[in-house]
Amino acid sequence: PAWTPSTEAHSWFPHEAYDTGYPGTPSAWPAERILLHFLDAGVPEGRFAFKFDARTIRLVEEIIQQINNRDRARALALSEKFLILGHDSVKLRLMLTDHYKWADQLAGARLLLEGLSTSVPIENFWINYHKADIAKRASDLKVAGEWLEAASEFERDSFWVEGECEQLSRREFSEAEKLARASAENGDTERAQKMLDAAIASASDRMRPYGGNTRSFSRPPRTNIPTEKRPLRVGLLADLFLPQCKLYRVDQKLEQLRNAGIEVELYDFRKESKRAFEEAGLFDLWVFYRVPALFDVLRVIDMANRLGKPTFYEIDDLLFDPAHFPEPLSAYDQSVSKQEYVGLQLATSYTSGAAKLCEFGIASTPSLSEQLAKLVRSGRVVTHRNALSSPHMQAIGHLSKNSNSKQPGSRLRLFYGSGTKAHKDFLQDTLFAAVGDVMDKFPHVEFHTIGHVDAPALKSRFATRIVQSEPIWNVQDYWAHLNLADINVSALKRILLTDCKSEIKWLEAAMLGVPSVVSATQTMAETITEGETGLLARTREEWSEKLTLLVEDASLRASIGNQA
Repeated sequence: PAWTPSTEAHSWFPHEAYDTGYPGTPSAWPAERILLHFLDAGVPEGRFAFKFDARTIRLVEEIIQQINNRDRARALALSEKFLILGHDSVKLRLMLTDHYKWADQLAGARLLLEGLSTSVPIENFWINYHKADIAKRASDLKVAGEWLEAASEFERDSFWVEGECEQLSRREFSEAEKLARASAENGDTERAQKMLDAAIASASDRMRPYGGNTRSFSRPPRTNIPTEKRPLRVGLLADLFLPQCKLYRVDQKLEQLRNAGIEVELYDFRKESKRAFEEAGLFDLWVFYRVPALFDVLRVIDMANRLGKPTFYEIDDLLFDPAHFPEPLSAYDQSVSKQEYVGLQLATSYTSGAAKLCEFGIASTPSLSEQLAKLVRSGRVVTHRNALSSPHMQAIGHLSKNSNSKQPGSRLRLFYGSGTKAHKDFLQDTLFAAVGDVMDKFPHVEFHTIGHVDAPALKSRFATRIVQSEPIWNVQDYWAHLNLADINVSALKRILLTDCKSEIKWLEAAMLGVPSVVSATQTMAETITEGETGLLARTREEWSEKLTLLVEDASLRASIGNQA
């Protein structure tokens, strides 16, 4: 036989009642043989002319479940017959549901579970799990997530359930990302950002520690870190893509922390978010630098928060406010593709989504700190400025000793290094126009540029005195070019976005003793003492005036450069 019911179960079957309803069975048959006859002939023929009590139903469930392990088609036929003839059973319905799902008969599977309830917790779990699975197969991921959450209430400590919840949430998040990007590419950016914001919030809400439950989990109380017994430990999950950002906000921070006797472990969010999640509990606090709210990043932040670790979101640009970033596409003057621009628009949601989940913030300027404080949970942000570190000191020592760095002669170099593709109209009308004025007056002035610089008018007028270079990502090589300059310029259109930017362009020139003329953004105005450590300019006229002062007066150049 395809089944071996327990010895006790034999006595549960109403043999005499079955014999009465089916008089052709030999009287000498044992109980097991009568059960086999009932399944082989009685059930298909609908011979149920006897009362089914609870024990009989349990016996039938046991037999059919055993048959199901060896002969699924037979088990399916038996289960359907029992239910059709009105002998209901939660276990048989669940078994049939599983059959129907794999046969892609989702409507039938859904109907079997409709209104089904039981007092047995594990059966309630499977009822809700099957509902979630049916919804998932029908691509209704939101409903699937709700049913899976309901199922998890009955299996709170199951790692398997946690894994199922994570996979479903990850898939739902991925689908929402695709829809948001499609909406943005179709021109409805506001809707796309709202969709992405909602997806990030939903994914975060559904996260939980393995073996825990979202609704019942409370964050452990924060305890004093035993730094007298061991060093403070910091986890740093960071974006390492942009060389300048990596230098000032990652490499510099690693050096600072280690010099302070603090242990720090760096994780590249593109490659190591999963490892960071697994090791979240090894650190006393976490810093998340410029990372977007991708699913695996959200898991790390959520786990750190749940373990009671202070979490800091760090950023050095106003990438999280859609009212100010990115600038209109026209400001990029065709230097950014439509696809790239959509990525910039959605970046605000990814960045703000991660920042909102962190308790504290770290920013590179006071203006940026003020804006970031509106997002982080505590409203508390510390300003940690870009500064000098080992690479800077090496450059200062090497370049200052290089007697061949600046060759005396008739040529005077204006230097402009740009990392932004924006502000094209402002640059043409302000900086480049002023540089043109100066070059008209002073034939010995050259204009050297590195990076994203588009100055066709200057190029056409002063072809032999314009020297343009592609971006230089090796910072030592970049500084070597800067060291050859007589005057450094840094121009930005004055808006909140640029008010939040740091003083790096001034700092790098200052460390080499090169005087700077810079736009009067809030950060530059806070940093520079006018006429002593630099010159500030706002309009084309001011740019022409300040540049002319430095071109004409070598002693002023030397004084400002040295004091800077």
